[in-house]
Order: sequence, then structure tokens, then C-alpha cells
Amino acid sequence: RVRGPGYVLLWYRHIGILTPLHINLRDMWRMLAIDASGRAVIDRQQLEGLLSGQLSSDIAFEGVVSDSLHLRFSELMRARRPVQAQVRFSIAEQCVQLGPVRIEPDSVSIAGPRASVERYGVVETEPLELGELHATCDGVASLPAAPDLDYEVDQVTYQIPVARYSEKRLRLPIVVDGLPDSLRATLLPSMVRLTCNVPVAQYDAVRADSFRVTARYVPFAADSPLLLRITKAPAAAFNIDFEPKYAGLYLERKAR
Repeated sequence: RVRGPGYVLLWYRHIGILTPLHINLRDMWRMLAIDASGRAVIDRQQLEGLLSGQLSSDIAFEGVVSDSLHLRFSELMRARRPVQAQVRFSIAEQCVQLGPVRIEPDSVSIAGPRASVERYGVVETEPLELGELHATCDGVASLPAAPDLDYEVDQVTYQIPVARYSEKRLRLPIVVDGLPDSLRATLLPSMVRLTCNVPVAQYDAVRADSFRVTARYVPFAADSPLLLRITKAPAAAFNIDFEPKYAGLYLERKAR
């Protein structure tokens, strides 16, 4: 409640919408008292002292209508949360994504009111539209502004590993696992035809000895065709297929 000349009060009523009176919590922190329910309270006289200094000399400050000002504070919390990139893209024909989107740093420390921090299981970047990718894509993504949270960084870098690939064809021998030393095995067929896709940069490094195709000997099913499996393959190869999937097994005892 204030008192002063009419034109001054009208002027304050007009500008008060744009320039309200402010209370600086840092300045008033030592004045606060904590009541039984955990609320911080400042009494009317202290509040009048904080507000009266913001008025011009031709305005007389008569008092605050409210008896007291109650402020409810939240416990501050700091936690580390993983970062997730919001990126939309497609992969060009004859290209392949070699792994997940890499983020650096992959987690950030955030601080703020406990309730706000606990709402964030992950921190997502601002959405990015990258279009069609023909090669590895590197860039910077911003973290969204949050009025009640502080991030240790406001940007992260991302990398989407993409490479061109080519098809590779190989012939591989079949290895029988679990065969007793007293037996000799003949497989029909003894080789498989394998096809796979390989990044162009690693094409020459993928060879026949990079793979292993096996058939497991099972004594009580020795007359049945054996299922063939790939038990070794290089990380660079993908979309692996081979034919045939079964092989016949013919056994003979070794001479003593």
C-alpha cells in the first residue's frame, strides 16, 4: 500500500505491469525464518524494508497488505544423466551404418531442484534433420535450455559411422567338431559358398580364413544330414549367407 500524488500513482500503475517490484532472495536469505512446516518466512516489516527502497521519493510506502511472505524451496540436487541424440537420417544405397550414433560426452551433469532433476532419465539433444548419408557424419548438437536446470555443457558432438560396402564371395571348407579320433569323416559337400557384404575400406582384410563353418558330429544321428553353422566371422562382415545349409556325413574307422 502506497500514498502519493494521483498522477504519480497512475504512472506507477501503468509501468508496474512491465517493471514490478523485485525481491532478491540472496539479499533476504539471512532474514528468513523456518517455520514448523519447513517453510521460509519473512515478516511484514522486513518485507517493507526490501520494497520501499525501489520506489521514488514522491511515493510514501505505507505497508504490505499481506502479513507475511511464504516461500517454498526445493532441495537442490546434482546428478549425471546419459545424453541421447535426436537425429533423423537415412542411409544411401550401397552404404551401411557401421555402429550406433556416438556422443561425446555421452553423459552430462545436471543440477537444479530435486523434482526437476529426477524427471530426466536421459538428456535429449535438440532435434536434427541430417538427410541422406553417404559417409561418416560428424557434427555438434545443442542441449535444450531448461529454465530450472544447469548443464555442465550446452553442446555435445556426435558421429554417425557410415561407409560404402561391396559384396564378397568365398568358398570355405567345412570342419567337423566332436568327431572321435578313431573315425575319419567325409563330407558331401565338403565346401560351402559364402556371400557377405564388407565395407570397401576393409574388403581385402576379409578372407576365407576369417570364417569358420562347422558341423557337429552326433553319434546317435550319424546317418542324418548335419546342420552347418558359422562359428567364426569377422566383425567387418555383415548380411552373411551361405549354401548349402546341410552336409552328408560318411564315416570310416581308421586303421589301427
